[in-house]
Amino acid sequence: MRLAEFILDNIEPILKQWETFARTLTPAADGLDSVGLRDHAEQMLRTIAADLRRRRAMPRGFSRNWARPPPRKPTPTSARPPVSPFH
Repeated sequence: MRLAEFILDNIEPILKQWETFARTLTPAADGLDSVGLRDHAEQMLRTIAADLRRRRAMPRGFSRNWARPPPRKPTPTSARPPVSPFH
């Protein structure tokens, strides 16, 4: 099973665990109900799952690491050393 499918198939148990964890974040969690504790968690999980599915559908050889810039081409170097204005 792929991670995206796992997330979507188990979204409610994941959200219950998140809610349990979020309840421990005091004082921020004090007075929050279930809706407040889950605040956008389901939307984030669904977005992550959709993104994982999209990336899996990319053509083979396409860079999946979007955080890393493409390798830089070497720049030509000058055969002569730089000239100092103080000679």
